[in-house]
Amino acid sequence: MRYNGLNREGVKTVQEKETKDVSEVPGNRESNLRSASAPLLREEREHQSRKLESLGILAGGVAHDFNNLLMGVLGNADLALSVMAPNAAGRDQVEDIIVAARRAADLADQMLAYSGKGRVKVERVDLGLLVEDSAHLLRAAVSSSVVLQVESSQDVSFASVDVGQIRQVLLNIVANASEAIRERSGLIRVTTGERTFDQDDLDRMYVSNDLRPGRMVFLEVSDTGCGIEPETLGRIFDPFYTTKFTGRGLGLAAVLGIVRGHGGGIDVGSEGRRGSTFTVVLPRAAAVADDASGPMPEQKKRLVLVIDDEETVRDVSGAYLEQAGFIVVTAEDGLRGLEVFREQAAVVACVILDYSMPGMGGLETLVEIRKIRSDVPVILSSGYDEDEVIGHVDDGAISGFIQKPYGAADLIDQLRAVGVESR
Repeated sequence: MRYNGLNREGVKTVQEKETKDVSEVPGNRESNLRSASAPLLREEREHQSRKLESLGILAGGVAHDFNNLLMGVLGNADLALSVMAPNAAGRDQVEDIIVAARRAADLADQMLAYSGKGRVKVERVDLGLLVEDSAHLLRAAVSSSVVLQVESSQDVSFASVDVGQIRQVLLNIVANASEAIRERSGLIRVTTGERTFDQDDLDRMYVSNDLRPGRMVFLEVSDTGCGIEPETLGRIFDPFYTTKFTGRGLGLAAVLGIVRGHGGGIDVGSEGRRGSTFTVVLPRAAAVADDASGPMPEQKKRLVLVIDDEETVRDVSGAYLEQAGFIVVTAEDGLRGLEVFREQAAVVACVILDYSMPGMGGLETLVEIRKIRSDVPVILSSGYDEDEVIGHVDDGAISGFIQKPYGAADLIDQLRAVGVESR
């Protein structure tokens, strides 16, 4: 069977595979058009998924290195601004540098989102309420000639999502639907619900490798626009791909990355000139566990060891810490970091440890640090997102995490969170 998307009533339509070429059968023009606009076959979809995954790995690596560089730009600009008088010459230019660096950091976040490794703050969320709360934003994203209908099912399970990222997914898809309708009048329908998805359903989707058949929540956006041509359907998630005159950035590519980063899947059904349907599927949230929070850690102070292979990061972090009243020791790699730690283990209040380093990496170094002194707070740092890094770390092995590029206030807040004060 070949899947031909959704009809206007939201019911899947199928066309039985004939023993002879349907193009030779008179009167089959409409069936041929539907067949031509079908989504990619399973093998083609898998090939496309592998290609996008490779691009995602590349984007994530570039974003990680980019964040390391931004650490130097943003950090040094912050430090310069902190010692400048309010009316000092050049202050405005330094502030402009900070603004530009933060915009660059936002771009790196988009690249991480595309790679599926974006910054995620997961909450248990009612997807229907999230959509309803976003209705005013969605209406602002569509043209005045478009009717927007928001429908959410009752008694739907919660999903574990980053509210900001899922709202970005919703806005991007709705804006894309509005552009497909163009200047004509039309309808965009946003629905949420919950149902069981089998393996055949997942085979039609771009999915996370961890997604398995079962009952899941979904978010669906359908429109009465111009539809998506078959030759375009296979490329809509490519970074910077567009059928418009000018490029529109990561757009749907970021949508796919965010969905993949949430362990979900996305399906696109389209019939030529009869609209399109985007279906985002997300795993249901686990039951709420009892609060297992313990007492606040005992406050320690003074000496902080920074282990990072980037000289700029060491310099900027050291300057932040010294400005806050800490004593700072730095090391350029894991081996040197262990040497320093062995020498001063008794007085080290905290270790700021880079996750990605050549030679002895952050995780290897962490294991050895714990062998020397198991109670020292260790804050892991990286240009990658926290969820991507923490997944490789044993439970309880680290005390905190900070993503690059970070500012002085972020770093000091992290230290306080693990009970480390300078004074």
